[in-house]
Parts: sequence; C-alpha cells; structure tokens
Amino acid sequence: MQSSWHIFRCSKSSEKFQTNVFRFWRANPKVPEMVGQAVLFLSLILSLLVGQRLANSSLALGVDLETQEQATSFGFSGQATVAQIEKTGSAQTEQTAGPGSRVSSGSSPSAGQQGDQTFAWQSLFDGKQLGKWAITRFGGEGEVTVKDGAIILGMGNPMTGITWTGEVIRDNYELQFEAKRTSGIDFFATTTFPVGEEYCSFVVGGWAGTVVGLSCINNLDASENETTQFKVFEDNRWYRIRIRVSQAKVECWIDDEKMVDVKREGRKFSVRMECDLCRPLGIATWCTEGVIRNIRIRRLTPQEVIDIAEGLR
Repeated sequence: MQSSWHIFRCSKSSEKFQTNVFRFWRANPKVPEMVGQAVLFLSLILSLLVGQRLANSSLALGVDLETQEQATSFGFSGQATVAQIEKTGSAQTEQTAGPGSRVSSGSSPSAGQQGDQTFAWQSLFDGKQLGKWAITRFGGEGEVTVKDGAIILGMGNPMTGITWTGEVIRDNYELQFEAKRTSGIDFFATTTFPVGEEYCSFVVGGWAGTVVGLSCINNLDASENETTQFKVFEDNRWYRIRIRVSQAKVECWIDDEKMVDVKREGRKFSVRMECDLCRPLGIATWCTEGVIRNIRIRRLTPQEVIDIAEGLR
C-alpha cells in the first residue's frame, strides 16, 4: 500500500513538473533558442576534441609509415649502411597489398607474388624484340637479331653487344640470364654492370675461351686479379649467368658454381676500355657468336642485404 502511494505521489510530482516547465517555456519564448545555441556550442567543442584526437593518431601513423618506407628504401638506395638497415628493425617488413591484405617481403619474391612488386623479378627481354636494348656501336660489330625467344649476337670484329637504355638499378640487385656460345673461342656473355657509382664486367670465357672473373678490380683485369678462375665452356650449351651486387659484395655464378665472391670495401671497380660502351648495363662477345635469353633483374630485399653482409647467404 505504501509502495503504491509512493508511485502515485511520484506520478503526480512528474505531471506537476512537466506543467511548470511548459508554462515557463511559453512565458519565455527565447529559451528554446538559447537551449539550441547551447547544444550547438557543446557539439562544436566535442567535434574539436574528437578532431584533435584523430589528428594525433594520424600523425603517429604517418611517422610509422615513414620509418617503414625508409627501411624498405635501404634495399636499393646504395647509400644506407648495413648498420642503418639493422637499426630499422627486421627486414621482414610487411608491405601493404591493398584493403585487408598484407604481403611480407620474402628473400626471393616471384613475379607472381601478390602485393608490392618492388622486389619481384622484372623481365628485361620479352623474347620477341630488343625493346630497350640497343645495339652497341663498337665499330665492326656483327649482326644482332632476335630469333626463337633469344638475342643472337653475331660474331664481331672484334666485339658485338647490346646495351640497356632503360632504368638502371645501381646497387642491391640481382641479374640473371642464360647464354651459350655457338661459334668462336672467346667470351660470349661478358656482362658490364653497375657497382654503386662504379662499373665492372663479369668476363665469361675470355682470353681464348677459359678465363672467368671481374674486370677490373684496383685496375687489374679478370686475368690477373683475385677473382681469376678458369673454366672450359662447351659450344651450344646453355649456361645460367647470375650476378648479385649488394652493399657488402659482388658475387657471380655460372650455373650453380660460384665463380666470384669479393668484398667491395677497399676496392675500386672499373671496366676495360673495350667495354666502356657497354655501360651502364650491357652484354658483349669477342670474336664469338653468343646467344642470350631470359634476361631478368630484381632488387634485393633489406633482409637479404643484411644476411649477405653477415655471411648468411
């Protein structure tokens, strides 16, 4: 009974309060306008507070993205030291691939990998035409043709070659192609390539067909420096040529055999004058017919650059 009476009193009080508010409202017509202005003012203050919070969050996110971008750029800038790369953290930096998906920068990304293609293989020859490869005008060069998905460098007197005219990666990269000698007894796939701001040539079968090495290191060519190797090459057999330039080393392979492994520190790289016209990137033969196919290049990932410097690759 007391509970019911309490509810009745509350109900009456509520009705009385509503009646008084209504009377006050009618007696003071400016009150609604004042209340509306107060609500608008409070909404403005709230919007400013929320906007400032979002701005701070965006600034923090921007700093994180900038740091990530710098770490990624070390993979091919040619200027950052290994210590700087390590300072940015692990090179397994996730690259944003689109809404709701992310791709990790692996050690050997493929061209079919989804997401950021920064470190993917890029073809430099489509098997149909020279494209951005120009015939190197040595004087006395042989005929250069494209046939059966390959570039044929006809025998020159003495040299025939092609030079890349497109964008050039100068540091932290890997170049691969296949080559074979069809006639002649000298080099059939000597490759001139950038080493930072310098250049060097990987000689394949020079000096009458067997010398392999870099020309030049500290002004000594492939026949007389620390990279000198000897290898017998067969005619009409395809060989896989692989060149890797990192901040720490220059490395070269023929098939799976590592032929060159030389540190860059304390060494000057250059080319013999015969290969000057092959710069910045070119492939040439000497009194020999060579055939080239499947030319491709990619940038090394930051993690690869670190691993190579630490001897892990």
